[in-house]
Amino acid sequence: CSSDLKKKKRARKRLQFPNGSTTAHGDGSDSANRAADIALCVIHVQMVATYIIRAAKQIHDGVVDCVDKTEDGQKLCAVDVFNVISSFGWVVQFLAYAISECPDSINSKALCAGDIGDLVAGVASLNGAALAVGVDCKAAEKAAAEEAEAIYT
Repeated sequence: CSSDLKKKKRARKRLQFPNGSTTAHGDGSDSANRAADIALCVIHVQMVATYIIRAAKQIHDGVVDCVDKTEDGQKLCAVDVFNVISSFGWVVQFLAYAISECPDSINSKALCAGDIGDLVAGVASLNGAALAVGVDCKAAEKAAAEEAEAIYT
């Protein structure tokens, strides 16, 4: 057991970030960095669960929206698909960051995977939001016109 701890400490000394820290988010103070890593580990695990639930909800929304064959229905279907992709991208990101921050060592491959997951999630989310603006703003304009007509008639 103590030999494993010694191996981790030796590995930790070899793996340092440019600022001299042995953790991804630290300033070089190992005890403060470890506490921050543990807090981030807990948060990242919680976020994995949150985004899995979010993806399930978005899959359900897609099942409902993708049946609608109107132009707006198909756009909403595409929004749902992009949202599902982004949610799973964030699951990958938070899971990878948890893998890196939960143990008492740096896992640079996990950090890389987390960054890629974040990039995929961000691009998918941006595409979904861009499509949703057109549908949602069109619906808002229609509602405002109907409200104005009701007031003046």
